[in-house]
Amino acid sequence: MKIVRRAVDSLSIPLIAIVLGLAASSVFVILAGAQPIDTYQRLFCEGFGPNPCNTFGDLLFTQVETEEGALQTVFSPAYGAGGSRIALVLEQATPLILTALSAAVAFQAGMFSIGMDGQFLMGARSPSPF
Repeated sequence: MKIVRRAVDSLSIPLIAIVLGLAASSVFVILAGAQPIDTYQRLFCEGFGPNPCNTFGDLLFTQVETEEGALQTVFSPAYGAGGSRIALVLEQATPLILTALSAAVAFQAGMFSIGMDGQFLMGARSPSPF
């Protein structure tokens, strides 16, 4: 039961932060004279979806034309340049995500390197090559 409670706690905090962020930004969208739902739909569709993106459903599935001229429904995130741009965004973000993850693992292990002479490693002075 404690595992379930921890999982709910660890998921609820980021979700609450996202909802509060969207709610706070909605105030500014309304003050600008636009509809928040339409604004968020355009934000996600133009950032991750195919052109044109009429609904949030287009982020998951899209219609593409085959060589024979027929329309075929495909899973957008896996389709790449012809479908959802989310695959391209994830492709470009992967090196940054992995770099941050490797730094986080090293920092949690107590190992860090600032790349200078006299740097510290795990609280002890690193050996000098001279």
